[in-house]
Amino acid sequence: MMSFWLWLVGGLQGAFGHWGAIDGSRIWVITNHKAASRAIIASSYLFVCSFAVTVGPVSWTYPAEIFPVRVRSKGVALSTAYRTYFIFAAFNAGAALHVFFMFPETKGRTLEEIEEVFSVGHVFSAGNIGANVGRKSLQDVIAPKGLHDKEETMQFENARKV
Repeated sequence: MMSFWLWLVGGLQGAFGHWGAIDGSRIWVITNHKAASRAIIASSYLFVCSFAVTVGPVSWTYPAEIFPVRVRSKGVALSTAYRTYFIFAAFNAGAALHVFFMFPETKGRTLEEIEEVFSVGHVFSAGNIGANVGRKSLQDVIAPKGLHDKEETMQFENARKV
């Protein structure tokens, strides 16, 4: 989703924008194209809406951490230039594919079950790990801990439901 909005913003800026000057500063501007300007604003808002609910923040914090201090400001500025919207969009699309095909589902699993899922296969086969790998029944979890008392079992079941 983020990728789409970025491609749209970058494409509109590239198609309708040009170098201009405002208050003596050379900047990228869009003039005489109200519809393109509004579309860029709307796409930017929609990008922000999809940004926080995905892995978006990682892509912006990482450049600030990888550059040495002496070139950090220039490196981060370069990574936010308008043409790099396309690069960012491509990496977001690649990340979405990577997550979809390479990350096993962890929803509804305990940390112990997730640990077993990741110990089963190589990273490139994670998408092929079956849904039952690492799943444990209540009896499998209770037995090793020595919770054989009926009252303790009920407490454990109630805590697991919450």
